[in-house]
Amino acid sequence: MKNDFIVTKINRVILVGKNEYPGKNTTFTHSLKSNELILHISGKAQVKFNGKTLNCESGTIRFLPKGENKEYIVEREEYGECFDVFFDTDVPISDEAFVLNTKNSIKLEHLFKKLFSVWVSKNNGYSFESISLLYKIYAEIQKENYIPQKQYDSIKPAIDYINENTQEAATITCEYDGNDVATELEYMKNGYYSTETKGVYDLAVFMAENGFIE
Repeated sequence: MKNDFIVTKINRVILVGKNEYPGKNTTFTHSLKSNELILHISGKAQVKFNGKTLNCESGTIRFLPKGENKEYIVEREEYGECFDVFFDTDVPISDEAFVLNTKNSIKLEHLFKKLFSVWVSKNNGYSFESISLLYKIYAEIQKENYIPQKQYDSIKPAIDYINENTQEAATITCEYDGNDVATELEYMKNGYYSTETKGVYDLAVFMAENGFIE
């Protein structure tokens, strides 16, 4: 996902209700005229998009890229609600759809709700304020180091190893130039551990890419 893009326009912001699509399965055949950023408030579904299967549930954010879609099917296990932001950027954010797990972020849900409220109000300056709020959403995503599920799965064995073997993992920092990692591992030894910290994430990527974990 690119981090250096400019939001050129927000086309619409909607709240999709539980009864919006009554059928269990919905197939969308049209190309996407805008990027879509969707926060799932409730419900559970599998989304098949251009050969990828995205698991969506309460607390996940789904990104869909602007352009032609060869396949776009939503298969609902539980009906739910979501906020959907349709927007354009100066450069593509990503060529592929992806899902981010944000279950622990109350702030992100608040930002989506605020964005929807500002958009539907149509008060003076709403367009600029809406773009500002969308930037805040992406800033929060970047700050909290949320990553696509596929990428997380590729480094999860390394994260598990770090969690279970803090003493051994600490020696790997000798080969990885990162004081933040060494500090975080020291916190881990004393019981202060979070898999969402940037130091642990960077070390896990390093370990996965360099063969420390089979």
